[in-house]
Amino acid sequence: MYRTKILTNVEYMSEEDRRCFRNLLEDCEYAYIFDENEYIDFSDGKVVIGAYDNFGNMIGFASLEDECDQLYISLVFVDAAYRKKGVGSLLLDKVQQYATKNGYGNYYLVVDAKNLDARNLYLKKNFICTKSNDNCVSYFMYKYSNDFIQSLGYFLKETFEIDNADNSLKLNIEKAKLLKIGDEIQVNDILSSHEFLICQKILSKIKFDDLNENVLSYFKFVGTNRDYENYCKNKLKDILPQLNQFSHEELNLAFLPLSAFYHYLNEEKMKSLVTNNDRFI
Repeated sequence: MYRTKILTNVEYMSEEDRRCFRNLLEDCEYAYIFDENEYIDFSDGKVVIGAYDNFGNMIGFASLEDECDQLYISLVFVDAAYRKKGVGSLLLDKVQQYATKNGYGNYYLVVDAKNLDARNLYLKKNFICTKSNDNCVSYFMYKYSNDFIQSLGYFLKETFEIDNADNSLKLNIEKAKLLKIGDEIQVNDILSSHEFLICQKILSKIKFDDLNENVLSYFKFVGTNRDYENYCKNKLKDILPQLNQFSHEELNLAFLPLSAFYHYLNEEKMKSLVTNNDRFI
């Protein structure tokens, strides 16, 4: 049985930890730099989650960074001898626990398009492919800390359809009733949730093209950042005056599921960009 340890202080790392971490880093072809000090600069908000074997040797790690209140997984790596044995999955589970505990609604990573094993692992762990850069050389992938919220985003993507007459979004209730979400989350749980009801009201007031990164960023800060909430509410009023009827709390509650909805929509767009020779989707 493998164990993990969250490292947030250099003092928590033994000399053996440092040696193992350095060796793992040297073996990783996807590392952006091979100086271990860049990854364990804990004073700069970085975190390392280490995975250990029964002898206490570090056999893999996930490196995390805080980027403007977003959690970024800068690197995940597992020793070749321990791959396909659940170590990578364990590390990602611990990342989700860390994100939840520290108030991150979601987190993301960038994966090389050629790294098929990693990409398949992230898909298995329900990461959403949102977009690519450099002509599909690499992919941005997001995961939500709350599985219900992510499932709600998927539900919105699958059941809200564009009305071609006015470009509005409307719920297809018959499709919703037939949708299979998962063993733990049922459609009725989603339909009766406060989050869904707010999202449904908001989506009924906006057009499909209104949902973009700028609008979502204003949703995020309304009600959560006292320095910017009035500014963001005014920006929303300017862009989408019909949202002015919603309270700060309602807009904030809708932010994460609508963000997941937006990411799933982008994943749909990604499918049209991926070639037949690419096993990503």
